[in-house]
Amino acid sequence: MDDNRGTGTTTDTDTEDKPRGRGCGCWILLLLVLVGGGLATAGLMGTIVLREETPLPGEVTMTDLGLRMVAIPGEFQDMRRPSGPKISTARGKELYTVQCAICHGQDGKATVDLGKNMYPPAANMLSERVRTKTDGQLYWILAHGINLSGMPAWGNKYGGANSDEDIWSMVQYMRETFHGEKPRQ
Repeated sequence: MDDNRGTGTTTDTDTEDKPRGRGCGCWILLLLVLVGGGLATAGLMGTIVLREETPLPGEVTMTDLGLRMVAIPGEFQDMRRPSGPKISTARGKELYTVQCAICHGQDGKATVDLGKNMYPPAANMLSERVRTKTDGQLYWILAHGINLSGMPAWGNKYGGANSDEDIWSMVQYMRETFHGEKPRQ
């Protein structure tokens, strides 16, 4: 504060105009405009690009490659179905009928309304894309689910109700029923 205040005297510094800075208000306003523009652009792109009724060209292939190469941990790539009395095609069929057929259809072709109308649509179990996955990849997908899709996690380690043996039984049922593999002894 000025010591001369109230005495009626002025000093040279009182009469000079000091330049005033713009402060941080302009920077905050600029930041808000940029963030708002980014959110508006993201919202517009989300409603136009991401909500297409059919996947864009190459989207299915890129998603499948990403799922195989990035999302599924490496230790599952080479896993093979175990054999034994706890792994049962009959049990796999029972679980598939109750848990999977609602989206993928009893015939595995994903022609049921719920599966067709999902985004992305439910996978056709007879397709090359599913058939070429390893046993371990199928196990991981069934047990873990696929985030940001309609595929839930069925394994009890990930919040589902099925044991590892149940998941392997579903993999075995899929391999024998949809991929034409011979039953394991």
